[in-house]
Amino acid sequence: MSITIAVIASDLEYITRLLSYMKASPIYHTWRFQLYTNAERLQPVTELERVELILVEEKLLPSFLARIDACGGQLDEQGYISKGGNVPMAVLVTERRELKSGELYKFQSASSLLHQLQQRYERGKSSYGKRALMPQEQPRTVAICSTLEQCGKTMMALHTAAVLASKGYRVFYCNFELWNTSELLMPQLKSQGSASYSDLLYAVKSNATQAAAWLADNVLIEPTSRLHTLRAFQHEADRSMLSAEDAKELLRVIASSNLYDYVIVDMPAGLDSWTLPVLTECDMHYMLMLPQPIWQLKHHMALAQAEQQFSEWLAEISNKRWYVLNDPYGSCLNESSNPIHEQLPYVKAWQEREPLLLDSISYRAAIERCVQHLMIIGEKAG
Repeated sequence: MSITIAVIASDLEYITRLLSYMKASPIYHTWRFQLYTNAERLQPVTELERVELILVEEKLLPSFLARIDACGGQLDEQGYISKGGNVPMAVLVTERRELKSGELYKFQSASSLLHQLQQRYERGKSSYGKRALMPQEQPRTVAICSTLEQCGKTMMALHTAAVLASKGYRVFYCNFELWNTSELLMPQLKSQGSASYSDLLYAVKSNATQAAAWLADNVLIEPTSRLHTLRAFQHEADRSMLSAEDAKELLRVIASSNLYDYVIVDMPAGLDSWTLPVLTECDMHYMLMLPQPIWQLKHHMALAQAEQQFSEWLAEISNKRWYVLNDPYGSCLNESSNPIHEQLPYVKAWQEREPLLLDSISYRAAIERCVQHLMIIGEKAG
């Protein structure tokens, strides 16, 4: 798949350098370019119907808009209105000032600019790409957790991230598990590079102000859903010695980078002095339950112990919790002593072969219902 970009610009030296970087970038789509140094030569009705993104130099914007108007074309707040839908547009500005919607700084790192153009494209390629404003324009950080091991946290977390990303939202999947198995569902990440959580932690520790720029330059993209992530911690000690405060700082850097609408956090099992402080950093969390009575008993025992030791943290997050009943082993039970907000289905095919991301209709449908609730909290769904 390739993305065709109409570039309306007169600074040929700048555009040449930018296009060279874009074409050489290994982690993005193949880019195709249609360059116009004079907006008068543009035929909107025919030429803009064949592009997926428009990039306009600020000083050529008036002539570009005049040309659109003269040819009977239409624009809205998203971009050019073509027969096939909106074509998102970005304007390159030179002056360092507060940016308006749709504007990008011309003089920034090529990797950062490319990342923002990719986001403009992904957000505009479907009706879901029209993002409803969230409170204070802040991304939502959502954790998938449980008191139990082997209950399907990673499967739910990855699918939640993938479903949101497939709707055009900018999503980062963050895996804090002690043993990160998520790459089994994302095998194509290996060909994209080795950027890992260890590298991000080093960037935060060495120069926190530049950590977001490092993330924009090095983040990995799962090609099926377009969710963003990083490779697992490079060394076991990097993760085993990670403090709760360091984990919270990593989440703050990701959430405050202005790169994402949602950060989905795959948590290690347990409610303890590590997981609870991290959960307080999240806007909400899904608590996975298993239907077998023995597992529900273990959940209540773990919860009772946590209430004795960490009552303040539990009180802080109690109104941010959704209970999800999962049945990964096909027990055919659907009872729980907790109020269940959603139930994930047993997928028999996953017992017979390696599961693939978004390959089960019934499982994806259940995640869609969870996501619908998630968007209703702070956004208009759909």
